[in-house]
Amino acid sequence: NPFAGPMDRAHRAIGEDGASSQFHDTIEEALEPPDEYDFKSVVRLEEDQEYDGELEEAAKQWCAQGAIPQEEAQHFVRRYQQVSQMDEEARDFLGQDTDGLLKKQWGVNYETNLDACRQVVASIGSEFQDFLNVSGMGNDHSLALTLLRVAKQRGIAK
Repeated sequence: NPFAGPMDRAHRAIGEDGASSQFHDTIEEALEPPDEYDFKSVVRLEEDQEYDGELEEAAKQWCAQGAIPQEEAQHFVRRYQQVSQMDEEARDFLGQDTDGLLKKQWGVNYETNLDACRQVVASIGSEFQDFLNVSGMGNDHSLALTLLRVAKQRGIAK
């Protein structure tokens, strides 16, 4: 997970869930978070699955701390569902791709930006960091862009 150490396993969201590059462009814009997040409308459960209300409440808190807009938060919920179904080999393959994307996109600021993202994760708390590590979401390209935007809003990054 790039926010806990070297980025050795990552994956990207571009195209995986129908998200367009336009979505990724808007991540850099500062938007307003909703009064209440709605995640249930985007969750797709199999017949044998139950909705995880505890995770939903935690996700709402994390998104609120980062002032994440509704559409963006819902994107991460959908992405989490996809990532949770990936096997380790798929995550490794996507990790190489995402690492390359971030290095290309951030250029000489790669390490600085990654450090700023790590600071945002640390400020949200260890439960969030644990979630990112266990779920694989800590390696998501879109999430990295969002965390960098939050870091810029907080004055951690330029």
